[in-house]
Amino acid sequence: MKKIMITGSEGFIGNHLVKKLDGNKEFEILKFDIKLSTFHDVKEFQCVIDFMEKHKPDIVIHLAANPDTMSSVEFPKQDLLINTGGTINILEASKRIGVELVIFTSTAQVYGEPQAIKMNEEHRLHPKGPYAVGKLAAERYCQYYYEKFNLPVVTFRFFNIYGPGQVPYVVIPSLIKKISQANGKIDMFGSKEDSRDFTFVGDLCDAIVKGIDKRPIGEIINIGSGKELAIYDLAKVISNILKKDVEFVYSGEKDDTKISRMMADVSKAKSLLEWEAKTSIEEGVKKVIGSRGY
Repeated sequence: MKKIMITGSEGFIGNHLVKKLDGNKEFEILKFDIKLSTFHDVKEFQCVIDFMEKHKPDIVIHLAANPDTMSSVEFPKQDLLINTGGTINILEASKRIGVELVIFTSTAQVYGEPQAIKMNEEHRLHPKGPYAVGKLAAERYCQYYYEKFNLPVVTFRFFNIYGPGQVPYVVIPSLIKKISQANGKIDMFGSKEDSRDFTFVGDLCDAIVKGIDKRPIGEIINIGSGKELAIYDLAKVISNILKKDVEFVYSGEKDDTKISRMMADVSKAKSLLEWEAKTSIEEGVKKVIGSRGY
């Protein structure tokens, strides 16, 4: 059996990934999360190396991070310690014990405002906020450890991942709550043209499993649906599923750290991983709504 260490195992994606891998007899899952123990702190190198020397994982899937972009603006140093410093700790410990594979999970926010209709992995990198800056720095450390020490690292750049169990303040669960409680009108953030590339968490877990199998070492790969959906159209999808007659009102208020539109070029994922997202937005949103009891 291959031992797979999952950092951030108790988080949104980690929880889904543990369930995905848990039934596979080829793998033994090693959970590493601050919610499980104070000794599972990715910010502390001694915690990381002690755990890895004890359990000797073959594969590390590094999900542990501060996912809150707003808190990264308020507390940039803390964000850096978790997202960049934590990644360095994982890389250094992985080098010392000789793991077979490290999958680092980054974000499409490293691209900044799109310079093309679809963003491929060669797109200009221009992060707009501390969260994306820290993730890009972590990516650079991954490339450094790969090139300098031959550490087998793969980097996945996630676009907008959603699904049951997600924190309530991000786009889809936030809209579901607002629309379910609406009485006629809802104030919308940003502009009517704002869009994202939404990928269901189950499809994402399939991509990670493909990464374990295919092992495209040294590569950076977009993980997204390859489809663009306006937030306004997403809101209409949700209101139709909830059978709510709602008017969406835009005040023009914006956040300088937010990107206006995103759509992944996923040709590399199709080629190297033999993977593509399968869950439609309607199907995925219904699963989220059902999990929240609306």
